[in-house]
Amino acid sequence: MKKFTLLSVMCALGIGFVSNTDSSSSLNFVFSAVEEVPVLPEHSFDYSVDFPDHIVNSIPDDPVGYETVSPNTDLADNVTDDGATLGRVLFYDEKLSALEDISCASCHLATQSFADNKDFSQGVNTLTSRNSMHLNDLGWTKNKGFFWDFRAENFHDAIELPLTDDNEIGADMEDITLKLGLTSYYADLFEKAYGDNEITGDRILDALSQFISSMNTFNSKFDKGAENEFVNFNQSEKDGLQLFSQACASCHTEGSGLPFFFGEGIEMGLEEQINFFPGIFTNSLKDVTDVGIGGWLDGMEHLFKSPTLRNVELTGPYMHDGRLETLDDVINFYSEETDTENEWDMGFIPPDGFQFTDKEKVDLKAFLLTLTDKTLGQNPKWSNPFKSGVATTDVLDIDVRVMPNPMHLYSDIKVDNPLGERINVNITNVTGKTIKSDYFTSENYRIEKAGFNSGLYYICLTKGNKLATYKLLVN
Repeated sequence: MKKFTLLSVMCALGIGFVSNTDSSSSLNFVFSAVEEVPVLPEHSFDYSVDFPDHIVNSIPDDPVGYETVSPNTDLADNVTDDGATLGRVLFYDEKLSALEDISCASCHLATQSFADNKDFSQGVNTLTSRNSMHLNDLGWTKNKGFFWDFRAENFHDAIELPLTDDNEIGADMEDITLKLGLTSYYADLFEKAYGDNEITGDRILDALSQFISSMNTFNSKFDKGAENEFVNFNQSEKDGLQLFSQACASCHTEGSGLPFFFGEGIEMGLEEQINFFPGIFTNSLKDVTDVGIGGWLDGMEHLFKSPTLRNVELTGPYMHDGRLETLDDVINFYSEETDTENEWDMGFIPPDGFQFTDKEKVDLKAFLLTLTDKTLGQNPKWSNPFKSGVATTDVLDIDVRVMPNPMHLYSDIKVDNPLGERINVNITNVTGKTIKSDYFTSENYRIEKAGFNSGLYYICLTKGNKLATYKLLVN
């Protein structure tokens, strides 16, 4: 029997659905007749974080220009091999989501240093309101507050918010624990990580925290150079480091988030830092639609976190709204395109920008590229442990979105179909009964709620001999 025929039968019968997304921007969904289980090594990977001396030691007498100040290593120090292994499986498991079609990794791609490669990520119903931040090095730097607006004080809250947000993972923590308990593999993973197989929300958040906190970029050219007076740098990289020290280092430090001029031994809470020196939290963008930190701290509108610059080469597009596509765009912005009416610059950025010369722009970019550690996205211990349940190339290779989802009055199937090709639609309920069968040749097909009771449905799209599926929840 041909693959397509087999998949069509499975579509009609509604057997064992599992959604899959690839690493591109397309959201393709196929059926699986078997439970996807993680493929893990016999012995856990080593997830311990070995900090270089130049990070954990105090600021050197001769600053190097990209300083680390009082790094808080508690998150990284509490990582265990079995805990991070469990976190790895959770991070990539689509079972955590309400419709079991997305995972944490859907918006945090390993190849992008666990950021997204789009301005805004695709949520359950709409695009997210901000750019998905990269996750590298959260176990020790910039971890006094999380998200672009610092609204999560601790890492567990930062993980729970997207898990339960209606437009992100969209799940309930109690529902997640129940679903994980029905799998064949989580009991053993929780047993290894915590000594017994009880699945709780707190343990889920803790394991995810451990996995993410283990992600580090210490194999960069910068880190190797910082240990040996940068003898590995060429002249352009050295000049860029010097320029960075003069123009950028006031706001771009590592560690606790305090700028280097506060020095060691200064204890200050996050809200105290913001109120005391808000200028170090501005990206100099003028944004009238997003109040940033002002959403929770009165008087601090339009301020945003400055994430770590480690792996910055891989994490574009840049800024909280993804408006700057490349590193060249970022450098040009601070050179001559800054919003001079931004009230928070406080003298850190000249009124007309830094006015870098062409050589200085080249040098500054050369230095920023030394912060790249591509091994983060290549190391198997941070990779997807799941294998697809259906090995087939007969997958509909177009963007497929169903929104709003859950359906209230109607839902639209939005597809990339510029040539007006025929796309067949077959909608079944969980018992396999066909509720609606139709076709369209446009880029939008509307499903009216009439004829649909509350519950879960499966949308099966075919074009030629290729197939894709999507889950639809009707309220």
